[in-house]
Amino acid sequence: MRGMLYQSPLRGRAKLYRAIDMTVRENEIRIESLEEDVGDLDGRVSRLETDFTVMMSKLDVLIKMGRVIVGMVAAGLGLDLGVEGGMI
Repeated sequence: MRGMLYQSPLRGRAKLYRAIDMTVRENEIRIESLEEDVGDLDGRVSRLETDFTVMMSKLDVLIKMGRVIVGMVAAGLGLDLGVEGGMI
């Protein structure tokens, strides 16, 4: 076997491909395999984009809830301080 050998990085494939002296059929098999890998990567990227969007929306809701809680605590402390100040 002449030429450089390399292995497909996805799904632990044990197929080695020769970089030169490949037949047309070998190239077609290699292309089909690479197309499958690209399809898998596309699915993973889509899932990551969706998960990121969901995570960011949850984070946004948590931040807004935190602001409301801080506002309520501040209003409660202000009211308590005002009542205590009036009683003294």
